[in-house]
Amino acid sequence: MKILIIILITLTFSSCRYGVTYSGLSELKEKKEKVETTLNSDLNIESQKILRDYFKGVKEVVYDLSSNSSMQSYMHRKFFRYFSQQMCADSVLSKKQYDTIMSKCNVSGFYICSEEVRSYSAILRTAASYLTGSELSALKKDESCKKNLLALGAINE
Repeated sequence: MKILIIILITLTFSSCRYGVTYSGLSELKEKKEKVETTLNSDLNIESQKILRDYFKGVKEVVYDLSSNSSMQSYMHRKFFRYFSQQMCADSVLSKKQYDTIMSKCNVSGFYICSEEVRSYSAILRTAASYLTGSELSALKKDESCKKNLLALGAINE
């Protein structure tokens, strides 16, 4: 009985450790919605904080994935359980939205936003590089997600 309890506790804690990354992924939906509310307004300190939070959140999720091989294998095992067709639309900005943000970040030849904003496409490419063929195929089944990721340079045809 004691061994069973120890095994259950170990499994629970290891799942919680990776659950933090998945909760970060789910928080991206809320952060993306905040970014979308700032698209039609001028860039100010508050909107810069909103942009930084979203793009930093994306970078942290991808960094967790890229720096931890255990997290990668966990993600591959759980991908189809957590993946939904809405995940892409919920967490990834469209190319048009990203271009709007970039036009606001470039002012008179100076770049005024956080570096994560500028490297968004590279961050998405890094994330895509850790996906298996079947996982990429699942993403590409959603035509709007496929078009968006292609336009952002995150995936190739």
